[in-house]
Parts: sequence; structure tokens; C-alpha cells
Amino acid sequence: MPSAVNSHSRELGAMRNRVQRAVQAFAQGEAILVGDDGRRENEADLCFHAAHATPELVNMAIRKACGLLCVSVSHELADRLGIATAPKWPGGMAHTGFTLSIDARNNITSGISASDRAHTIRLLADSNATHHDFLSPGHVFPVRAQDGGLLARTGHTEAVMELCQLAGLPGAAAMCEILDTEGEALRPASIASENTQNSGTDNNWWRSLPYVSTVDLLWHRLLCSQRTPTQWKAVAPESLEHPRTPKNVWRMSTQFESDVLVPCSLVSYSNEIHPSQVRVRVHNGFREWTNGVALESAHADVSVLMQHDCTLASPSHLADFCDLSGKEGLRGTHMGVRRVLTQLRAFDFLIRESQWAGSHSQWLAELKLPVECDRDLLLAAWQL
Repeated sequence: MPSAVNSHSRELGAMRNRVQRAVQAFAQGEAILVGDDGRRENEADLCFHAAHATPELVNMAIRKACGLLCVSVSHELADRLGIATAPKWPGGMAHTGFTLSIDARNNITSGISASDRAHTIRLLADSNATHHDFLSPGHVFPVRAQDGGLLARTGHTEAVMELCQLAGLPGAAAMCEILDTEGEALRPASIASENTQNSGTDNNWWRSLPYVSTVDLLWHRLLCSQRTPTQWKAVAPESLEHPRTPKNVWRMSTQFESDVLVPCSLVSYSNEIHPSQVRVRVHNGFREWTNGVALESAHADVSVLMQHDCTLASPSHLADFCDLSGKEGLRGTHMGVRRVLTQLRAFDFLIRESQWAGSHSQWLAELKLPVECDRDLLLAAWQL
């Protein structure tokens, strides 16, 4: 039977490959597919960057995808261009940041044609564009993405913002839901399927396009990206009642990652920190699990505070890391995954502070863990 570490490595490696393929195509002006995890809206969108909008891509969205063609824009861009948020009526889609519809002021006819809409969409990504270059109402529908991307809201609107960040492009991307031949939303499970039978038919035009899910983009950001680095705030050692006099004390400030991490503090007792002498504790205020390193000989102490499920093993499959069926946030993140991700952030910080000359894998091999099953996912993450 394959080991769990191989299972995690294969799963995370496949996720990384899907993201890299999608980002490369997106950056080159190609259309890609973005789906959710199937428990939220259970929809897939055709997406392309606004700067690369062409009449052909817009026509593909209108004629083949058949959903509502919108443009996800960052808060910063929407504010700079003065694009106002649309009024919300009771019972409406409170979680989607629709704005007033727009058209380009110049170089279009009625605004509805594929070429007119492509021009308006491209203008949104133009760094020289201003509020005076647009009219409202119009035929293009911008949608404000929430600050924090998928860490704030796990929707398609934020997913394409993650793609813009990874591709190094301005925060504006077109997206259009894909409908099937019956007019119903095409399910991501159909698109993610490796069955390419009848891929040449008009009904399966999307088969050849790169596919990535919100789950892929979310965990790629959390495990591979340093765009939202965890902040460690120094605490005065003398303010603590501690059996040993520490050299440094830090507490973790989670920022946008508050729903995927748990409280953690670090204490160092030595200028040289060797992983074999790092004490790691997981506790809930009533009971404590340690890795067996004695406090008297420890070079550093990592304290992870959890409210419950302190030793629950992380799931093997990426889709089970978090229940994304809720409309907002990541509060359903598995407690085992939170524990591993918190340790990952803590160990990364200690490795930098100690100026460890070896690899992350070597650090982990020397380190004892209070919950041994965490080792597999930690190693798989560091191998990305």
C-alpha cells in the first residue's frame, strides 16, 4: 500500500501542475476554465484576462459559455475608476459585489457587440484609463472582488483575482458561467473528468481548455505562495512568567489566514536552534501533547493552542481540507489541517531565524512532532 506521504505528495503535486498550466495560459491571453469544489455554487466559468479581451474570446463567452459575462475587478481598481457598487434589494445576492454596468465612452457603437464589449473590458485593465473613459449604464458588468482573495471569499470572483496575482497582471478578468445544452449550469465534475470522449463536438468545446478549481488556487496560495506572509509579533520576554528566561518571544498574527490557522506562540532560548531540540506542544487548556523534548534542554518552544480535536489526523484528499459549501470564509477548515498549517508557518519562521543551512526536509527529519501523522503533510507541502 502506498504511504500517506506519497498520497499527499501526488495530490499536492497535481494541484501545483494544474495551477501552473492555468496561470501560463491565462498570462498568454488564452481562455481557461475555473470551477468551484462542487459544494458551493457547483458551477464552472470561462475566464480570460481583461487586457487580452478580443472579439473572438467575448464571442466564445456569449455563444458557447452562454452565462452572464462579467468582469471581476479588484477593490483598488474599482475605486480608482469610480465604479459604484450596485444597490442591493432585500433577498438579493448579498455575497456578490455587482457594480453598476458600464460601457467605454469612446470607440464603440451601441456597446453590445462582441467587439464593443471586448474594447470596454480591455479598457478596464488599461493603467491610463480614468473614470471619464466610461459611461453607465452599459453592457459590461464589473464585479468587485473582496480584499484578501480566496481567503476572504471562496467565489469565482476572487479566484480570478488570484490568477491575476499569480500571472503578474492587473486586477481585472472576464468570467462567464458555462451552461450545458439544456441551459443548466455545467458542473465542475464534468469538466474535471479525464474522459475526453467526443471532445471534438460543439457540446464539448471546453475539453481542450486548461482547468483549475477554487480549491486548487486556495491551497496553492496557502502552501506555495508567500503573498500573505504570517506576521510574528515580538513580545517582551520579561513580561512573561516563564520557568526559563527566554531570549525572544513571538506571537502569531494571522491577518487574512485567521480561519485556517490556530493561535501559536514561539519562544527561543538559544541563538542556535537545532530542530532536534525544538519543543513542540499542542494543547487545549486542559490537556497537552508534546514531542518529548524537555523544557530544560530545549533551544526553542512552539506552542499551538486548539479548542478541540487536538490530535485529529488531516484528510488525505485536498477537497476534504475545508468544507467550502458556505458562502463566505474558510471557517469549515479541518482542524487537523489548521494544526499542520500553523506548524508550517511556525517552522518556516524558526528556520529563517536560526539561519538553518540545510533543507526544510532535513529540518523535518530532525524534528520530533507531538502528532506524528502531521509529518506526511508537512513534508509534502515543503516539497512543492
